[in-house]
Parts: sequence; C-alpha cells; structure tokens
Amino acid sequence: MVCAVPLVARSVINVVEYPEVRFLRKVYGDLYVGEVLSAPGNIWNVEVKGRKLVVGTLGEIKKAYKPRKSKNVLIMGGSETGILLAEMLSTKGYNVKLVEKDRKKVEYASKKLNSTLVIQGNVFDPELWHEEELNLSDLGVACLGDDGDNLLASLMAMKFGVSRMFSIVHEAFFSDLFEKNGVFVVSPEIETAERITIGIKSERILGIVSGIPGVTVLAVEVGDKLAGKTPEEVGAILGPIVRNGEVIITGANSRLEKGDVAILIVENEMLGELEI
Repeated sequence: MVCAVPLVARSVINVVEYPEVRFLRKVYGDLYVGEVLSAPGNIWNVEVKGRKLVVGTLGEIKKAYKPRKSKNVLIMGGSETGILLAEMLSTKGYNVKLVEKDRKKVEYASKKLNSTLVIQGNVFDPELWHEEELNLSDLGVACLGDDGDNLLASLMAMKFGVSRMFSIVHEAFFSDLFEKNGVFVVSPEIETAERITIGIKSERILGIVSGIPGVTVLAVEVGDKLAGKTPEEVGAILGPIVRNGEVIITGANSRLEKGDVAILIVENEMLGELEI
C-alpha cells in the first residue's frame, strides 16, 4: 500500500514559499506540474476544470512566481503528517509551533521534534491563541483527524489573522468546501488513489501526478499507439514533450515520435479511455 504521509507533507513543502502556487510536484525528469492562481505567459499552461496548470522545469516555475518566506508556521494536530511537516519545516529554518491536545501525542512529538515548540492545548480555545501568540503565524496547516475539525480550525486561524492556510482533507468530496473558503487543500485520498490504480496499468507510464482534484498528469513514453498523432488525436491535453533530452512545446501540427516522453493532462473520468 502507498503511504500518503510523505506525499502529503511534500505537497506543502514544495509550495510554502510561493503564495501563487497551490500545488507543485515533479512529473518526469526536470519537469514539474503545478496548480497556480494565475499563469504567466512565459511558461506552458492550460486551464482544466477551472484549475490553472503549468508545466515546466522547477527553475522556470520558481522564476515565474515571486517567493515570500513565511517566518512563523503553525501546525494544528500532532498526527504523523503534522510531525513530519514540523520536522521538515524546522530543518528549512522556519519557526514552527505544533498544537495538540492529546498528552501522549504531545510527549511523542516533543521527543521527536528538537526545533519545534510543541504546545499541549485545544486549537479551538481562543485564549490559547493569545497566550501562545499563535495569531502571529504567517502560515498554518490543519492536520487534525476529522475534516470538519480541519475546516473549523482553518477558518479560526484565518479569523485570527493567519494569511495562508493549508488543510489535510481526508475525504476528497469535501475539497470544494475548503477551497471556497480560501483554504489550500492537501488530500491523502487524491494523492494515492490513482497512484495505486494507474501505476500498474502500463509500463509506458514514467511519471504520474495525481494530487490535483479531478485531474491526473502523466509522463508517457510514446509507443506505437501514440506515434504519429497530433495533439488533437491524442485523447488528452498534450503538454510539453521531451525528445532526445530536449523539452519541446508542441503546436497544433506537431506529431509525436516513438521514444518521445509526452506530458498528458487527463480528466479523471477519461482515464479509462486513454490508449497509450
């Protein structure tokens, strides 16, 4: 079984310095796929299901968006994901506070995290926010066990002035509810579902990104079924391709060649019809 914890933690770490980037993940080689709030004209981009996606090298994407270092990070919940996030962010130089009400979890987190301030308390207690100066956090991550608690904790954090909120959403069905309230969603269900079911379907799939709701991005080695096809004939949105080690932006009249690595953006309901 695929463990979602490292995937979920990495989803936050990848974008923590870039307010315009909601999601960022390597898909193949030097190419990354990102979900963004706005897409500049100097990088390949497309809109799918109301979501703006970009594909480019990490350097290109980071150059296109201005970084903003958040100094103080609040993690709400001492789950496995919360502890891993605290550890990763502390290593990167962030001031991290982790709040957990369960005593045993607090004791475990305190032993595990040398550079994080672990606080035993209830994140829904307004007094705790003032006593521990949680309201001074620039960025927050809700890692509680229940989606309802995560939504309420996120909204409470934003009410106290936390300008950027991420939340673990265990049931992808509720993702829209979080996003409509300005909370960036990280879903273990979305992160792992297609990775488990698609990963075994074809040896031609060289990379997969499934953390964007409703959309899967594949890096596919072009074989006989795709060779010679134009973008319109592929059966998916054709992004950049890698040919002989060079990244190429395709046009309407481009044709795939055997041995190319094609980046395909596919709506999840169309995955079963994709022939590669």
